[in-house]
Amino acid sequence: MSKCLLCHGRKGKRKCLFAGGLICSGCCGDTRTKERCGDCSFLAKEGLIRNYGKVPCVPLDEMARSLQWQRRTETIEAAVSRFDRQENRTITDRQVSSILELLLNTYFFNDTTVTCQTEREQKGFTLIGEAIREELADLDRLDIATALGTVYRSVRRRTAGKREYLDFIRQFVYDDKERNFRPLPESFSNNLTR
Repeated sequence: MSKCLLCHGRKGKRKCLFAGGLICSGCCGDTRTKERCGDCSFLAKEGLIRNYGKVPCVPLDEMARSLQWQRRTETIEAAVSRFDRQENRTITDRQVSSILELLLNTYFFNDTTVTCQTEREQKGFTLIGEAIREELADLDRLDIATALGTVYRSVRRRTAGKREYLDFIRQFVYDDKERNFRPLPESFSNNLTR
């Protein structure tokens, strides 16, 4: 297999109409535009395929030292946990990722309309969105997007395809018996590096 025509570093696996040959998926995502790639199969039906890996996030070492960022992400994770409880603990990590992607479409990619695929997705989007508007109202859009991006990466890092992330945050964010949110334990920052 040949090297990517653009970066010359990775293997070129995608036929690029614009470059006139094979490029890697990273360069495809970095250079993809409607103007260049009009009929390309890597464009979504309603626009560009979103690269959520480019959304800013707080690095783990900074998160461990920053109570401010921990509280911001805890707000989002508490809303996720609340939604999971309302759905009788039946949502999956993938469904959480999809809802976070919709919120990132709003706060990072500046979409003015969002289309949810299911009623459950709409409920999660609404509940978590309301928590953000109420509890993080003092933040600008980029800080909200950064908090969402940090939680999104945490979901992706922890999941094995089922509820691993949801079960993890449940230990730290929501107390079923007391029906209230408890502060994060000091050991929380140590668990971020798992």
